[in-house]
Amino acid sequence: HDKVAIVFADIVSFTKIASNLEAQEVMNMLHNLYCKFDTLCEVNNVYKVETIGDSYMAAAGLFSSEQGLGEKKIVQDAVKFAREMIVAARDVKDPWGNPMMLRVGVHVGPVMSGIVGRIRKRYCLFGDAVNVASRMESTAPVGQLQRTNVDVSAMKDEGPWQWQERLNVHLKNKGVVTTY
Repeated sequence: HDKVAIVFADIVSFTKIASNLEAQEVMNMLHNLYCKFDTLCEVNNVYKVETIGDSYMAAAGLFSSEQGLGEKKIVQDAVKFAREMIVAARDVKDPWGNPMMLRVGVHVGPVMSGIVGRIRKRYCLFGDAVNVASRMESTAPVGQLQRTNVDVSAMKDEGPWQWQERLNVHLKNKGVVTTY
């Protein structure tokens, strides 16, 4: 796939939160949160790729029916989804009654997709774009979305959402980059 917008989200302080809950409570909390995210996928033209623990991965522009949409539309779908994830997470509370906070990263690039394995086959995405999107998430400020220098010229910054340039963000295997 030539242009896919990858979205990664991760719960801030998940290890601390989970250590204060029974396993069933952790599962219920993640189920509640991920059901909210799944609904957002459905309304934002985004495909849920997978969840691993407290990490949620999704993609826009992955399927042939979406590939003709152009990078601007794919980025719009991914960023709108990511913003809505941050807001939706606040409705889920930790054991102390605090809203869940996320770090979210978005990057656009080429990926390879396919089914891997023989047992419990999984549809997976591979490529540097996946790695960069993951690093956008892991270096994002708490409660914010961080993206690379992808084209968002068609997007309108509405409400509290404003893009701010972040200089000198160090990404593993990429060096120092500018993000937003």
